[in-house]
Amino acid sequence: MCENFSWLGVSSNPYSLKSPLSIRKEYPLDKPHSINEFSKIVGLSAHTLRYYEKIGILPRIQRDWSGNRLYNEDDAHWVGFIKCLKSTGMPIEKIREYVELDEDEPDTIEARRKMLEQQLVEVKDRIAEYQHYSEVLEYKLQYFKDIVARTPARDRMGRK
Repeated sequence: MCENFSWLGVSSNPYSLKSPLSIRKEYPLDKPHSINEFSKIVGLSAHTLRYYEKIGILPRIQRDWSGNRLYNEDDAHWVGFIKCLKSTGMPIEKIREYVELDEDEPDTIEARRKMLEQQLVEVKDRIAEYQHYSEVLEYKLQYFKDIVARTPARDRMGRK
């Protein structure tokens, strides 16, 4: 059911959804799902899924004979990747640009690679920034611990 992602250096699908096991059991991805079921699986509202389809970042959604959307495992993995890109701070417009390139697959690999490399640089810059914030907070916490360690217990309790 899941593809082998060892070529990415990970043992499982990196876009896998973190939906609760109870939801995955109730709505297994081995059959098509309605928009309401799928929204529970991927953790997005039906409105958001319709919006993503409308703006072109969730393309090729199948429909049944009466026009109702039917979502499958490939759609779930694609939504997982969209959520990943959004979580990295990639704007919707850039995600749409990536999707448009993806539809022309072989000829656009280099452009897609460059987009993802640029996003990775931005993510690493943010990580470095947050690492600095973490160090500042750790320094301040250690400062408070040192004050507490030097202050007699009776003074910490507000007694004179």
